[in-house]
Amino acid sequence: MQNEIVNAHQALWSAETTTARWQVAQGLLENLGSDWLTAGTAPREALHSVSVASTTPRGLMSEYVGAKVYASDPWMSHCAANTAVDEIDLQDARQNGLLSDSDQLPALLAEHQVKHVMLVPAWNGTRPGGIVLYATSAEAASALRAPDQRAALMACVSAVAAWVRPEGLGYQDSTTYLIRPLLNPREIEVLQWLSTGLQTSEIAWRMGIASVTVSKHLQSARRRLGARTREQALAMAIRHGLVQL
Repeated sequence: MQNEIVNAHQALWSAETTTARWQVAQGLLENLGSDWLTAGTAPREALHSVSVASTTPRGLMSEYVGAKVYASDPWMSHCAANTAVDEIDLQDARQNGLLSDSDQLPALLAEHQVKHVMLVPAWNGTRPGGIVLYATSAEAASALRAPDQRAALMACVSAVAAWVRPEGLGYQDSTTYLIRPLLNPREIEVLQWLSTGLQTSEIAWRMGIASVTVSKHLQSARRRLGARTREQALAMAIRHGLVQL
C-alpha cells in the first residue's frame, strides 16, 4: 500500500502541467480496474454549480449536464456531508428491477451500460467534491468490489485528489465542464452595477426601475446562487464568470 501511494505521488509530481496530471490520474486508476472516472466539485453554498472533469463517453456527460441530472444528484450532497465511500451495483439493480426512471443518476448510468459505480469523497471545505469510478465490464466491477483492490484504489484516489482539482483543468475541451448557476439578464445587470460600488437607489436610477425591484432582483440572485448576502452573491457571480470586472 505504501509503495502504491509513493508511486502514485511520484507519477503525478513528475507531470509538468495540470492537464498532464489529469492524464496520469486516468492511467493510474484505469490500471487498478476503473474503466472511466469523473472528478467533480461544487461550492458548498451552491451544490448545483459544478465543475466536472470526466473520461466518460461524451454522450453520458452531455446528458448529465443537458438534462440537469446534476441538480438532483444525491452524491453532490453526500460529498458535502460525508467522507464514506458510496456505490451502486447497477447490474444487481437491473436484474432485480430496482431501477426507477425517477432515479435520474442510476437510470442514466444504466442506460450507458455501467455495471458498478463508486463515489469516493475526495475534497471538503468550501468546495467539496469527489471522484467517481465506473465499471462497464464484469471484470472491472469485480475489481471495484474486491477489498484488496479497493484499498489500492482509495490510496490512488487520495494521491490524485492532492494533485488535481477539476476546476483547475479549464473548460476548453469536451472532457471538462463548468455548470454555472442560471441568472436572468436583469439579475446579472443588477449585480454588474453592484460591482461598480453603486447603492440600490443609484442602480434603480440607472436601470429605470424602482428600488424595490432592484432589491427583488438581488434577492432572487442570492437564492439562485445560494448566497447569504448581496456581497457574497456578487463574489460568486464574478467567480462563475457571470459578472465581468
